[in-house]
Amino acid sequence: MTDDGRQLIDWHMHVWLPEHLGREWVADLSRNYGGDDSPMIEQAHFEDIEAGRAAAGVEKAIVIGNITRHLGVEVPNEFIAEYVERDPAHTVGLAGVDPNDADAADQLRYARETLGLRGLKLAPPYQAFHPHAPEALELYGLASDLGMPVMFHQGAVFARRGILEYANAALLDLVARDFPELKIIVAHMGQPWYFETVALMYKHRNVFADLSARFHRPWQLHNMLLAAMDYGVTDRILFGSDFPVTDTQFCLDAFRNINTLTEGKLPEIPAGLIEEIIYERPFSLVGLEV
Repeated sequence: MTDDGRQLIDWHMHVWLPEHLGREWVADLSRNYGGDDSPMIEQAHFEDIEAGRAAAGVEKAIVIGNITRHLGVEVPNEFIAEYVERDPAHTVGLAGVDPNDADAADQLRYARETLGLRGLKLAPPYQAFHPHAPEALELYGLASDLGMPVMFHQGAVFARRGILEYANAALLDLVARDFPELKIIVAHMGQPWYFETVALMYKHRNVFADLSARFHRPWQLHNMLLAAMDYGVTDRILFGSDFPVTDTQFCLDAFRNINTLTEGKLPEIPAGLIEEIIYERPFSLVGLEV
């Protein structure tokens, strides 16, 4: 915590083991990542994320579940809850639920009421469901009733069998309209549809976006931030790393050096705004208190 009480929160982190991911997911992920900034994409056990958090000075974190039948991925919600229980004062868990499961609503209630997970993570292009599907709308309504924010992977995908036509962030406009009390977080700023994400945020005060997994693309990140500045929505931009796909300290360094990495050829991103995004985005923005 800084002297003025601000905290560094990583809004997008993962724990998982190889058996949770399946061969298809690991093969596709490894093909697209695996550089020096992606140290352990096939495994992030509790000790690994603890080390990553400590090295980067992360004081609080959101840790995300993943149930994706279409691609054979199941990071159990019990595994996420077990990690959260190690330090519930500083960690929030998001449940993974696949809307295609007949008992999806029961799974979400179990995750909230029994496991104590506080939010929901959905990924239409990976889980192979349209964001407007009836079964998905049921989950949004239940999440809203339970006071659970929903994070969407609504953007480009690395998996060959991912479904891009379900991925555009503009598809969440109906969700934000129909569920105005639901806090929505668009992961990865909805890239490559970040203008659509900004337009969504401009229209709906209940929509937020994180910058996870964008720090290795400084030109794209720079333009994302310029668009958010132009539309006045930077107050709902969240810092997130996507650990272990991207190392948190790498993300912090790249973020703070964004103007240098883009060679001074774009309008400057104010250093004060960067520090504000890193340190002044409390969980209370989306109704989460720890």
